[in-house]
Amino acid sequence: MRVEQTQKKPIPTWWYLWRMVRFAPWLYLATVGLRIIVFGGIGQAYGLLTRAFLNHLTGQAQVGVGPWAIIALVAGLVMGRVGLVFADVVVNYRLRFTVGALLRRNLFERILERPGARAVPGSPGESTVSAATWKRHSTCLACCRFRSAMGFSPLWPWW
Repeated sequence: MRVEQTQKKPIPTWWYLWRMVRFAPWLYLATVGLRIIVFGGIGQAYGLLTRAFLNHLTGQAQVGVGPWAIIALVAGLVMGRVGLVFADVVVNYRLRFTVGALLRRNLFERILERPGARAVPGSPGESTVSAATWKRHSTCLACCRFRSAMGFSPLWPWW
């Protein structure tokens, strides 16, 4: 008697990544927007203000503001960038913990759906702390598969 096992076609990685974005779209958009502003837009503004300042010193100023106004604008830009970096940190951690919690929940749910003998490959002790983890992190006392596997998954757009 032959038992046929049908292999399911594996789902592509982009499908999982798109599902993560769909779970928390505003967090991904906020993170991308803040990163574009902080790392792209503010650098351009620094360049334009520096050009205006140096043009004013040489007497070829096209802007009708004095050097002290330009210095005040640069100081305001610095303070604004600091605020945006803090906002980026808050949004980034919110994104990591929100999507990481979703992934852990889904993984744990799938493990509980499987039969007890085949829930997790390997021995029960290996499911919580693998030998490779102990070799890499000898000081880590409770490196769990749920924690280490899900640590950087939400951050895939920045790899």
